[in-house]
Amino acid sequence: MKPHDTVRYSFDVFDTVITRTVLHPKDLFLLMRQRIPSVLPEIDPSLVRRFWGWRVWSEFVARRQSRREDIDLAAVYQMLASLCALDDHSRDALLSLELQIESEVLTPIGGAIELLHACRSRSDQGIVFISDMYLPSAFIQGILDRYHLFHKGDLLYVSGELGVSKGSGGLFRLMLEQLGIHPSSLVHCGDNLHADYRVPQAMGIGILNEPGQSGRAGRYARLGGRLRYLRELAQACICIAGDGHV
Repeated sequence: MKPHDTVRYSFDVFDTVITRTVLHPKDLFLLMRQRIPSVLPEIDPSLVRRFWGWRVWSEFVARRQSRREDIDLAAVYQMLASLCALDDHSRDALLSLELQIESEVLTPIGGAIELLHACRSRSDQGIVFISDMYLPSAFIQGILDRYHLFHKGDLLYVSGELGVSKGSGGLFRLMLEQLGIHPSSLVHCGDNLHADYRVPQAMGIGILNEPGQSGRAGRYARLGGRLRYLRELAQACICIAGDGHV
């Protein structure tokens, strides 16, 4: 067996091989707001106006109340239904609408197919896709299949379903244990400085690429991410309490 035959490659999914064609991920909820009346004509118009805020806030509360490292989309919509007194039909219709619009805005990143092909040519093992994401694994695999990014023998690990994340290292540990391989036999590629670079590197996993920002720039980027998250929560509260304007 050649040395490179023992290597296995793992790839982050979102913003590494596929991405959304909206400026900000939560803009998806604004697109949903436009379509909700046609899907649920009986729904309270005030909820439609405030949907962006309720969707953001429901995910925040669901994460705070969960004992797992990550949650799935079903948990988000169960919380939304509880907070907004929605029946099961409305809850499920809104969840389906989110998946429908996600499917419409997701597209492959330029060069992803070529990079995956190059990695496949260096190993006799399938690619392992690994994602910190609340979307269902069947849905994510369906998107990867649509763009010919997922091949026979590939695997997919999703934090929302498994309850452990890349950011903690738990999802990497679970993957390594189930595959029965040593960290040094894995090479990972992703876009997040912490979850796709520092965490796997500290575990002894090889790194295919170093995400753009490191050092002081990386610390400022993480701080900026936390501030944006807090700003979005504040906007959600204002949206819920006001006229729905974001």
